[in-house]
Amino acid sequence: MAVHHNSHEYVEKYAQNALFVWYGFNLERGLNMKRIFCLIMVAMLAVSCTACGQDDDKINEVSSQETVTQSVVESSVTVETADTPDKPDTPDTPDTPTVPDVKETPDKAEKTEISVMSFTGTPSMGLAKLMGDADKDKAANDYSFEYAKSSDELIKAFKNNKVDIASCSIDLATKIYKETDGSVQIAAAVGYGDLYLLENGKTVKSIEDLKGKTVYAYKGDEITEYLFSYILDINNIDIKKDIKVEYTDDIDELLESVKDGKADFVLLPEPYAAQVSKENKYNYSLDISKEWEDANDGKLVKECIIVSKKFAEKNTESVDAFLKEYKESVAYTEDYLADSCKLMEKYGIADSAELAKSAIKNCNLTCVVNDEMKDLAEDTIITLYKFDKSSIGGALPNDDFYYIAKTDTDTDEPTDSDKSKTSDTDKATDSDKSNSSKKTSDTEQATNSDKQSGSVKNSSDTSKSESENESLKSI
Repeated sequence: MAVHHNSHEYVEKYAQNALFVWYGFNLERGLNMKRIFCLIMVAMLAVSCTACGQDDDKINEVSSQETVTQSVVESSVTVETADTPDKPDTPDTPDTPTVPDVKETPDKAEKTEISVMSFTGTPSMGLAKLMGDADKDKAANDYSFEYAKSSDELIKAFKNNKVDIASCSIDLATKIYKETDGSVQIAAAVGYGDLYLLENGKTVKSIEDLKGKTVYAYKGDEITEYLFSYILDINNIDIKKDIKVEYTDDIDELLESVKDGKADFVLLPEPYAAQVSKENKYNYSLDISKEWEDANDGKLVKECIIVSKKFAEKNTESVDAFLKEYKESVAYTEDYLADSCKLMEKYGIADSAELAKSAIKNCNLTCVVNDEMKDLAEDTIITLYKFDKSSIGGALPNDDFYYIAKTDTDTDEPTDSDKSKTSDTDKATDSDKSNSSKKTSDTEQATNSDKQSGSVKNSSDTSKSESENESLKSI
């Protein structure tokens, strides 16, 4: 192993040796030793300082290099840390917002608030799936749902602008139109009828078999009386002489009479008809919708969707979105019956899922819009008007009563049942159109008959204004 000496020690020893040599040499020559010794010491000091200065320079150079190296390393570490920072625990800055902040807030802001009112039973069955979607915030609009307890409550709600959309019977729709000076429109036909005659036995095979019988009827809405009276009249059964009909607004009272065996023949809408059939073993004898179709060669529009005209004008896309979702909800009810019936029980539409399942096959749910809806609804309204003008509020509605959607309301993927139903409706519509001239003629004849004898059934109005005359002729 090599041994390294400091350079200043080496020079110092060398100078000492040289001093002794010169001392001995000059001792012989007899020179002035004091002077020589001082010169030598000065020389040694100079040499020693020079050597020490070189070592200090080297040491300073090394130290400087180490300092620079350390500085570079620290700088490198700092840069590396800046380039690859640890993930912060704090939220992102406003410059880089999180995804939920970007997507969810605008979606909620874009939803239109829509107040929907309906009646329990058939008028609300088509809404079951939509109610579920609204609860999960999956609906296109921000819906709120409420059940009306009476026709007057619904009329008042529209008068006071407390409701935007409603599901109700078609006769009530025309009356609200009149009561609110034309401020509502019919937007869809959603029910072809749910009214049935049941009996404790099997004696009734046709409407004529009711002669001499007493029928107990639930008058949940006025259209029940109008429809049954019309069917009796069209079959030449005098309601005052040939049959006795007892109407009641108290469904519990009627069900109790059935239970006690006091009512052998009852006229009920669904789901009450299914309840009596299931609990009291009553049989379905007559389908009032079928009796209507046989008499008129067309569908009966019993239930419909109406919308505030002012609201529809300001929120066309939202109304059209509702109609699309309603159509999807009806299709879901047909395709997923068990789940739909659970929803009906959950939202109080029916007393139980089991009862809803028994009733729904007889509710004739649908969702027809635009021109097809107008043709079907108009035929029903005109027929009711001819029979009893008071059934639709005393006058035919104007053309602005019918709402025509501005955007596509078809479902994305129509089911086979939808296609089949649409096909059947198309056939019915074609039949209606082929007989339109006949119906217009019948209407004019009814008008002339009103003028001559005032014999419109169940109506105390024996005169007709010229404006009503012109309205009928235009239809």
